[in-house]
Amino acid sequence: MTADFDENTLVLAKVKGFPDWPARVVPNDLIPSNMQSKRPKAKNKSDAVCVKFYYDDQYSWTTPTNLKNLSDQDVSDYLISVGERQPEGLDETILPVRSGRGGRKKRITEAYLKIQEIPINEFFAWGSWGEPAPAPVDEDNDLLELAGTTEEAPTSKRSKKKASTSKVPTTTRATRAKTKGNNTSLELDEKTKSTRGKRKRSQGEHEDKPQSKGGKRQKKVITSKESKINDHDEYEEEEEEEEEEEEEEYDENIIADDWGLSVGKPDPVDIDFANIPDGKFLAKDAKKMLDWCMSIRYDLQQILFPENETKVKDEKRKKIAADVKRKLKEAEKLRKLGHSQPPNKTDDDQIKKDDHAEFNDLAEPITKKNYKSIQKKVDSLIPDILSSDISKSILKTSGLSKLLNVVLRKPELQTPSTKKLHKWWFDFFGYTVNIDERWSDNFTEDMHQEIEQLRKEKEEEKRRRKKEERKTASLTNTPDIDDSIVKSETEEKYEN
Repeated sequence: MTADFDENTLVLAKVKGFPDWPARVVPNDLIPSNMQSKRPKAKNKSDAVCVKFYYDDQYSWTTPTNLKNLSDQDVSDYLISVGERQPEGLDETILPVRSGRGGRKKRITEAYLKIQEIPINEFFAWGSWGEPAPAPVDEDNDLLELAGTTEEAPTSKRSKKKASTSKVPTTTRATRAKTKGNNTSLELDEKTKSTRGKRKRSQGEHEDKPQSKGGKRQKKVITSKESKINDHDEYEEEEEEEEEEEEEEYDENIIADDWGLSVGKPDPVDIDFANIPDGKFLAKDAKKMLDWCMSIRYDLQQILFPENETKVKDEKRKKIAADVKRKLKEAEKLRKLGHSQPPNKTDDDQIKKDDHAEFNDLAEPITKKNYKSIQKKVDSLIPDILSSDISKSILKTSGLSKLLNVVLRKPELQTPSTKKLHKWWFDFFGYTVNIDERWSDNFTEDMHQEIEQLRKEKEEEKRRRKKEERKTASLTNTPDIDDSIVKSETEEKYEN
């Protein structure tokens, strides 16, 4: 041991996460074997000090830097500051009113009290609570055991009282939970019975407790093992009492109602798990459905967008683009050669405009479509789509949903069958696809410009109305001012 902290020295030890706690330096021969094995490795043995804490009787290895001496005067000063002792010259039996302490502060104060109450040898041998008192011997039971008889011994008044109090039924959390779940018709009666039983039990317990003589506090002897769990048990008992009071305050009818939820058994699910197909079968079924959707998509695509028509349009577009490039190159050469009548920038714009008009002409059908025959072909495919069991993912993956969208939007394709398709789409996807005039073959660029112009005019009119409304609102909120007052103020400004 170090010179500053010899064996049995009273110290304040600092442990991480805890305040300074009173303890004593343990002699080497009293250090437990399990603590000997945990001794930290250090160059100097004096750098490791084993201490035993008061109140919880725990051992710990620490260094001298985490210790400081604690004198008897320091202990007395602390107990006076917390109201556990009186200063010298005052009556010790009349203690000041102590404020309610929290858990940790209460344990620290109890540790300081044990320093004065328990001798050092008892502290190391038995712990902070001293040597336990011998258990009381029941002479009547000993006589019965020696005699070997089974006759009932005469009971004393105290034993009768204990028997009477033990007859009171005690209710636990488990029994209360069972009665709440099963017997909902007797909640109020059981509640009154339990409260009466608790009152009787509490009265009996108070009667059995022996009162201390002379008004002095009775010293309670607790073993070291009990000291470790005493504090924990006190908190558990307080929490249980609080929970019991809260449970008694609840309305039993509300608890039995289960917050409006049905407490019956759920309906049985009619699923035959043995007949659920395996993954291979489901994969084959999904591939089969995907192939069917692809075939329907191909048929619709041939009906709505024939291959010959698209090929002709592509060839004409390529030809027009080549003519535009050729004409622009020729015009540029004439400018460089200094032609007597060189084409200017307006001529280039005219060339592009004419060619753009040809492009617009390609937007119109090359040959007028016979929509009656197209409608018949489309209507022949709709019943198969309506009656099939298709998933959304397959419908989108195959691209069939895009072509169905065209059928629903195009005005020329609207028939009674497409009306059924509209309803099926809403039930399947949850939204409607409206008929759009801009998808019609008769819709031209000029019509688009007119619609855009009308839209801009409506937006401009809306902005103008909002501006007027704000202006009128600001005028109504401002107070009326006499014109003569305004004129007089302006005249005074000009005169000055």
